[in-house]
Amino acid sequence: FSTRLFSASVECPLTSYQTKDEVGCDFSLTNNGNRAYSVLKWNTPLNDLAVNGLTVSRDGTELSPEGIMMKREDPGAGAFLTIAAGETVSSKFDLSSEYDTTKAGTYTVAVDLYLEYVEGSAGSLQETKLFYLSSPAVSFQVVQSNQSKRK
Repeated sequence: FSTRLFSASVECPLTSYQTKDEVGCDFSLTNNGNRAYSVLKWNTPLNDLAVNGLTVSRDGTELSPEGIMMKREDPGAGAFLTIAAGETVSSKFDLSSEYDTTKAGTYTVAVDLYLEYVEGSAGSLQETKLFYLSSPAVSFQVVQSNQSKRK
């Protein structure tokens, strides 16, 4: 039995939201290794600019993100986050900023991404490695609201 190098989870604290609500969720990433690693934030929910690295479905149908696609240069050291051995980092994100949660139904969310990382600090970017990262899915309901759609 070997421990996975990284593990992740996603949580949406409420079990029910209204169609007008923002759907706030939490992402956690744990370094299960015995040394520090620096992870590229871009394709993860750790990124401040867009909610990436998730599989989202409504009533069993996968949803596509509605946010902008960004072309980027090669990442600099600032695009990486160093996580110490055994440390967990977390971020909050608004799922409804990237996915249409204005329709009633049962939604599921799971982490599903390839995590790009380097050993130690982000000094040697040509040495990046990939790790497939997934999490158990979480579910919540969205129910029709009588008020107008959120901004």
